[in-house]
Amino acid sequence: MEKLDQYLIIIEAFQLLLFSTILFFNPNSKNISRKILGILFFVLLLIYGNLGLFYLGYTKPAEKLFYLFSASILMVLPFFYLYIKSLTTENFIISKKMLKHFIPAIAVFLINTPLYAMLDPAQKAWFIEYGYIEFSDEMELRILTIISTGVSYVILLIQLIFYTYHIIKALKEHKRNIGQIFSNFKRKKLNWIRYIIFLFFIVFIFNNIFLQTEATNIINLRIIYNIAVIILTFFLGFAGMRQIDIYAGIDLLTTYNDNTLGKRKNAIKQDQGIQTANEKYGTSGLSETEKRRIVVLLNQHIANDKLFLNPDLKIADVSKAISVTQKNISFAINESLNTNFYHFVNRFRIEESKTILSEDTNNHFSIEGIAQKSGFNSRSSFYTAFKKYAGKTPGEYRMHHRKN
Repeated sequence: MEKLDQYLIIIEAFQLLLFSTILFFNPNSKNISRKILGILFFVLLLIYGNLGLFYLGYTKPAEKLFYLFSASILMVLPFFYLYIKSLTTENFIISKKMLKHFIPAIAVFLINTPLYAMLDPAQKAWFIEYGYIEFSDEMELRILTIISTGVSYVILLIQLIFYTYHIIKALKEHKRNIGQIFSNFKRKKLNWIRYIIFLFFIVFIFNNIFLQTEATNIINLRIIYNIAVIILTFFLGFAGMRQIDIYAGIDLLTTYNDNTLGKRKNAIKQDQGIQTANEKYGTSGLSETEKRRIVVLLNQHIANDKLFLNPDLKIADVSKAISVTQKNISFAINESLNTNFYHFVNRFRIEESKTILSEDTNNHFSIEGIAQKSGFNSRSSFYTAFKKYAGKTPGEYRMHHRKN
């Protein structure tokens, strides 16, 4: 079992190094999200590498690097949060304000480094093995132990609650925002992030209940822990590599929600024949006449040119077709029709699919084939939308028209 434990440690360390290198240094990707994720994997490598060196018997290198351990732990959730923000924010850039997320890690590093440098080799070896579960009589070791346990049981728990809340909030806002921009949600909803959070909770609880105690000597628990970490990091790395740059080419400046509406009013530019924003027109700066005009243009072009048949249709494509800014299209759809771009386009697709389903000459088409001919990119999204708007499944709708 000791050999298995060691092999798992080596596999996880190699996996972290591989993902970190691929995500950060890949010359084919200038995606800031992947670079942030690459840094996160490097931080995880520092944490796991420290523990791995110790359990593999390389105590000397572990002793030299262990002062980075607590500070590195406090960098994991901030980097993960910034990664999520980079995925869910249009034109995301790294700013100085983001450094505030790393204040706890920097503070712990500045305190730990001089204290750890004062320890002799025997004290360092003791701290690595017992520093999280026992208190020494020696002042330096006692302070380091207090910091280490405080990081594990207090600060990290606060971080977990704080960042989980803000990540879930960001994901909810993102779900609303993509409905304003895209006509399909494939690889855009980021549901996999929720699974990552759930797995992280499990690993965190397991780590704090068992591995911060003498249970670290129970080899079976270490093996379970190592397997869980391998699964978690592989899932995160693989999903991160597959994740597309969601907002690439989008020009909405900010997303459409109540919190940013005021900022967007100042960003509205003049369309062909449409006035700029003005307070007298209310929330968006568009008059009712202007909104109706945009809606008429939308209906004409999307229906007549069958733009909805493009499964990857974006609000940017429609903007070019009708020469109206993306912002004003979004405003008009939201305020005149009380819906978003996603549902607006899907209504055209549903009407198209109804026409196909009701004609006997199309009986040879499967439901999947009809979904594709109507502009949907998946059977599941077609079923969900059809049931929502038609009140029955495509199969039920077809049978109904055959009987009649």
